[in-house]
Amino acid sequence: MIVEKIQEYIEKKRKISPVHVNRASEIGHPCYRYLYFLRTAWDQAQLPTYKQQLVFDEGKLQERAVLRLLEDAGFDIVEQQRPYEIRELKLVGHIDAKIRVNNKLFPLEIKSMSPYFFESLHVVKDFLNHRYAHIRKIPFQLQAYLMLANYKEAVLLLKNRSSGELKEIVVVQDEKMQNEIRVKCQTINDLVEKQVAPEIHEEFDEKICSTCKFAHICLPDVKRKNEMRIVDDEELIALLEKREQLKPFHDEYLEVDKILSKRLEGIEKAIIGDFIVTGKWVHRKAYKVPETTYWKKRILRVVKK
Repeated sequence: MIVEKIQEYIEKKRKISPVHVNRASEIGHPCYRYLYFLRTAWDQAQLPTYKQQLVFDEGKLQERAVLRLLEDAGFDIVEQQRPYEIRELKLVGHIDAKIRVNNKLFPLEIKSMSPYFFESLHVVKDFLNHRYAHIRKIPFQLQAYLMLANYKEAVLLLKNRSSGELKEIVVVQDEKMQNEIRVKCQTINDLVEKQVAPEIHEEFDEKICSTCKFAHICLPDVKRKNEMRIVDDEELIALLEKREQLKPFHDEYLEVDKILSKRLEGIEKAIIGDFIVTGKWVHRKAYKVPETTYWKKRILRVVKK
């Protein structure tokens, strides 16, 4: 009754937008083929799923809520969603806002996220070393904003969607990262002008490719380039399908367990809710791992269901 009507409304909001330039929010993406298709095949991108649209909309709601909170707290918030452009790089971006702190303006970027991500991110290095690409590209987005607005520092404000807790990280200009952005922009611009897609990497990244909105365009090229052996084994197919179903739970378990390990460090004995938690320091002796050979597999669903 109520939920169904909301679902219909959300479904109508799912859309794709034209992309003719390099976006600051995407320039940190590690795949050049993705960035190329974003410019040349944007109209063929897969629509966001219903859940992805909900996450996107929630992010916008959280952003507006944080901006209101900052203003209520007495901060001067200006130039919300002001567009910027570096024409020679065909690089554009819309900064959330600028915030005045101690009579100094800073570009401000607001990111709301799950408690799992929030608890694991404290400094820029945590983002760059993160296992998920959408987290790793955030520092590049901030560096692109510094380039676009010609600033030396920016503020990244994180919000825990569960608790409402806020965390601020000051992002300082990094010449190495900004040079990487320049090279990436110039490379993509040249490829787009020549209408030549970047080379296919022999080793794809399962975490990136499995969620890519251009997988239906890119992966057929992968199949054509590589001679694929066709294996008709019902048991193998069933196991792969089961793996696909269980994978999200496994990834979430690893994230939660990593956060718990850090939060519970130093607690020897405790009762937390319905759980008894114990712990102790363990000394691990150093040892040399002998050389070995092993088979490294990668699995990626070609046809999304």
